[in-house]
Amino acid sequence: MAVSRWYFKFTKNTGGKLMIANVLESDKGVYRCRIDFSDSPTRNFRVQLSLVDPPESIFVMDSQGVEVHNVAGPYFEGYDLQLSCTVKGGKF
Repeated sequence: MAVSRWYFKFTKNTGGKLMIANVLESDKGVYRCRIDFSDSPTRNFRVQLSLVDPPESIFVMDSQGVEVHNVAGPYFEGYDLQLSCTVKGGKF
């Protein structure tokens, strides 16, 4: 029997919680919580789950195409500084 990554947990102290183990890219989207009361109108809430996949590497280059490590410069006052940032991988 396979164990589900998704389950609903309810306790008196914390109420209901949707639990998702090992969140995947396919889990992102809008989730809806519906609460039915015996003597009040039903309430609905929506939550957007977004995922961030950090970049593999980040490179900073100066105007001559030389990679900058830790500190850029020194530069003379009045110098036109140009730095570019290149990122490999990642999503948001």
